[in-house]
Amino acid sequence: MERISRNAAILLAAISLIGGSVYGFWTGVSILAGAVAALINLKVLDRLAGRLLAPDGKPSALRFLALNGGRMVLMLGGLFAMMQIPFLSVPGAVLGLSVPILSAMLEALYKS
Repeated sequence: MERISRNAAILLAAISLIGGSVYGFWTGVSILAGAVAALINLKVLDRLAGRLLAPDGKPSALRFLALNGGRMVLMLGGLFAMMQIPFLSVPGAVLGLSVPILSAMLEALYKS
């Protein structure tokens, strides 16, 4: 997980700088916002899967619902922000949301 996060941070910086310089400042901010939301989501999912697969026991149902509910609130909040704030770029945010996936793909290509 740490390797993907580091690669995702490098990819995020590159995409944000290129997107910000080519398409404008607010597109770069949108890419950053989408990527931060995606990385937080990935971190929560990793934590949740680690707890569910732990040999010492499973987390309580309340904790599971809180973590999963927090993820959903984060995603819905991001969607609301993209639709209500006129200067945010939806394509930029979608590109930012795909940063962890692009990072994993680039790492797979690099390792092969």
